[in-house]
Amino acid sequence: RVLPALRTARLALPAVTAEVVVAPSDLLAQQLLSGRLDFAIGRMPDGMAGDLTLSRPMGDEPVALMVRRGHRLASLPRLAPEDLMSFDWVMPSPDALLTRSVIARLQALGLPAPSQRLSTSSFLLTLALIQQSNAIAPLARAVCDRFAGGGSPYVILPLDLGITVAPYGLLSRAGATLTPAAARLAALVTAGESGV
Repeated sequence: RVLPALRTARLALPAVTAEVVVAPSDLLAQQLLSGRLDFAIGRMPDGMAGDLTLSRPMGDEPVALMVRRGHRLASLPRLAPEDLMSFDWVMPSPDALLTRSVIARLQALGLPAPSQRLSTSSFLLTLALIQQSNAIAPLARAVCDRFAGGGSPYVILPLDLGITVAPYGLLSRAGATLTPAAARLAALVTAGESGV
């Protein structure tokens, strides 16, 4: 969504400079409230519904499990959820929505929370950790599809645990009006295509 929108914005809005900040929704929300960002694509953080608005929902986010190519689990003929429990998982902090969603789904399947040796919200560190260890990383399915397969050092485990993360959408300050340029860019991003 973001890259096609930025390509279109460069042509349609040549005098506008766009900054892309990649961070968890709670950090993006803080930057919104401070006025550093005009809008964000994310989820409504707990306790901020009065300060922010979430509009233009873009859907739930299914989660897949990514590991390094050559990981023992990737070559099992039949993979069961219990097989995952003897490996470390790389996830964001315990209070992050992704982590809470993973743990809740595992509990619904009758499984314990995974042993977690490292907590990080850094996508690059997550990729490095799973490439150099036997750790498992639950990530958005769209991200896994982009980074796994082919000649990539990563593969998606052939097991769908049914993990989804709550819908995301356009976050903005409650009562604030976007500038015309920010409104146009937000429309491009939320449309999910290269033109509006």
